[in-house]
Amino acid sequence: MISYDHSEEEFFDYFNRYCVGFILLANKMKSIKLEYQLANAFSNLSCRLKFEISIANLENLTTDEKVLVNKYFYNSQNSTGSGFVSFIYNSQRSDGTDFRKIHSFIQHYEFAKRTLNGMIKKLLPDDCIIEIEDLSGEPLFIYADRFLFDTEQKHYDRALDKRYEEQYKTSFEFDIYTHSKLLTSALNYSTHEFSHTISDKMLQQTGYRSTEEIRRYVLENNIPFEVPKYSTTINAINIDEESLLGSLQRNELPRYSELQKKIIIKTIEERQNERKAKNKFLNNLITKSGYKIGDVILILEDNWKKKIYEIGIIKDFDINYDNRLKIHYTQLKVNLEETKNSSKSVTQKEVTGILKSSKFEELKLQRVPKDKTELFFFLKKNI
Repeated sequence: MISYDHSEEEFFDYFNRYCVGFILLANKMKSIKLEYQLANAFSNLSCRLKFEISIANLENLTTDEKVLVNKYFYNSQNSTGSGFVSFIYNSQRSDGTDFRKIHSFIQHYEFAKRTLNGMIKKLLPDDCIIEIEDLSGEPLFIYADRFLFDTEQKHYDRALDKRYEEQYKTSFEFDIYTHSKLLTSALNYSTHEFSHTISDKMLQQTGYRSTEEIRRYVLENNIPFEVPKYSTTINAINIDEESLLGSLQRNELPRYSELQKKIIIKTIEERQNERKAKNKFLNNLITKSGYKIGDVILILEDNWKKKIYEIGIIKDFDINYDNRLKIHYTQLKVNLEETKNSSKSVTQKEVTGILKSSKFEELKLQRVPKDKTELFFFLKKNI
């Protein structure tokens, strides 16, 4: 049996009542504020939509105008009340979160926002202040929206909490209530130097049931972590490897089995050993090449059978896919200064000439060569 949802009817009763008041008393309006509230009343979790209004020169209103103000803005006898309209998304009798109801609230709130900024605004005096609270920063809405978008729930079912946990390996409630705490805590480590990080997603994939346990441990034990930028929801956190490893090795973990603890320690140690082996191999390649950071290189690029020369300064080294030395460099301008473009990379076989950094600095002081063209011929001559 399908139960009737009163939220939509109550919304339009409430919203239409205020809109009629705005129209009839347009020239008396001083300010209008549209806001939302998250409430927990008698174990019923709800989103509330609410108008806050102020009237200009209330004491100077005529008797008829005061009747209108009371009727449309302050009449507690109205069926919808005078305070707000509620969308209950988790009632005391339900078996979980009704994501459909949260989505419905967002849609109705956005409808109210568009109407207020459109038709209603045109009727109001120019000095009437309209303030609309934004939903985009509220964790309840951004995590519910993410879930419904990612799972393409066109027809929203109730109690999708388990589906949410399966999708993100963490609970909906945990994501909402730790969102602000994670952002605030991450700021404490803004000056921390992260040498190597590991994401909670990667740790979860090594054998953990959820990222929730990992995030809780990180927060409780003050382990430095980063929150990726430019993401509305916190889909992953990047944890300082060394700090996490040290904490796990020192502490007893009642929330974690010994097996889970050993898996994380083993994962981090294996990553560290892989980096050590890679660095050793890379250092051997660099030593054999004779190149150093700061050296000037002449590069020959074969671009569609057309040979193109370029001059750059070595900025870093890496290993290519075929285990050869990869050289990262920045290009030089005509006046021999470095460009601000992002670095490019070449293999050792594409380098046809080199000028040691010390010699380059010595030549620049002597103003020989004077520009990039003279430097090109200098490098070609000394190949």
